[in-house]
This record gives sequence, C-alpha cells and structure tokens, in this order.
Amino acid sequence: MHTARNSLLILFAILLDILQAGISAGLFMMGAFPGTVGGAAGGCFIGAKVAGSVGCAIGGTVAGFAGSVVNVASAATLPFAVGLGFAVNFCISATLGVILVAWLWSLGMYKFGPGITGFIVELTPGLAVVPGWTMMTILCVVRKTAEEKKLVGSTGSLFTTFATTGIAGAGAFAAFAINQGTARRAREAGVFTQEEQDQNLAEKKQFVSTELKNIDGIRAKNQAYAA
Repeated sequence: MHTARNSLLILFAILLDILQAGISAGLFMMGAFPGTVGGAAGGCFIGAKVAGSVGCAIGGTVAGFAGSVVNVASAATLPFAVGLGFAVNFCISATLGVILVAWLWSLGMYKFGPGITGFIVELTPGLAVVPGWTMMTILCVVRKTAEEKKLVGSTGSLFTTFATTGIAGAGAFAAFAINQGTARRAREAGVFTQEEQDQNLAEKKQFVSTELKNIDGIRAKNQAYAA
C-alpha cells in the first residue's frame, strides 16, 4: 500500500520536473538561437506541407542553417526568454507544485526543510532544470518511512515490555495463591507452621496462668468462709 502511494508521489514529481525543465530549455534555446530555432521551425512547417515528414526534416535543416545569421539578435531575445521561462515556471510551481505539497501534507509526509528547498530551486532562474520536486518528494518519503519504522519498533518494544510485565505479574499472583491455598489446607489438617505453633503455645500458657490465678482466688475465699 505504502509502496504504491510513494511511487505515485515520486512519479508525479518527476513529471512535474520534466515539464518545467522542458519548457525552460526550450525557451532558453529560442532566446539564445532565435534564428536557428525559428528557421528550423518555419522550414519544418513549410516542408511538411509539401513533402510530409521528409519535407519537414529537409526544410527544417536548410532553414535552420540559413536562419543562424539572425542569432546576433540573441542579446535582445535571451533576457526575454529567460524572463518568460521564470514566469511559466512560477505558474507551474504555484499550481502543480502546490498540489504536490498539499498531497504530501495530507498524508503527513511533508517536511519543511526539503519542501522549502524544492520551492527555492524551482523558482530560481537557471535552476529549473534541476529536479527539485523529485528530490523534495524522495526526501519526504524517506523520512516518513524512517519515522514509521521507528514507530513500529517502539510499539513492538512497548508491547514486549507490557507482555513480559503481565506474565511476571500473573506468575507472582499464581505463586501467592498456591501458597495461600497450601497454608489453608495445612490448617484444616491440623498442621501449623513453627510461628503458628509458638503462638498457640503462648496462648495456652496464658490460659493456664489465668486459670491458676482464678483457682487461688477461689481457695482464699473458701478459707475465709471456713474461718
């Protein structure tokens, strides 16, 4: 279950990086080599109308070489292309990038460190070709997986502790019950422990002493009556 979820997240991030990198690279090429790119595109379009795919290949090659002389205009077109690339990447990050972050957040997988790093990389001109979203997602997945494994290990240890404590407590209670039962049966059979025997002997001595005192008192009274 988690493997499929993590794979979908990483796949979405990879596609997002490919989209941004492709657009940035394409705009950069158009700004740096306007004549070549424009000529190749125009020649391919016209050639395809005439001779299909073969005409596109021939027309694009010829027109691309011919249009290279216009590349001197790159000093003006390149800054425009870079600015346009930044604007497009910002829009993608503000839509699809936010969707990816919200997806991670809803699963409890979003981590602030990798997340903010991914945004900075993707919004920095010239770094859009770096797979920032993919790296961010992989780091979030790795950290979440490590946390889940740590939680499972802690839960297992806690369960083992409770189980061991419970078994020990049950054993102690059973031993106590057995001892109590043995003592009760011994009393019923007239068998007492040494402590109980000593206590019984002391009680008997006390009883005899009390009776002797009572006898002496009766004897004194009888003597008084006889006199």
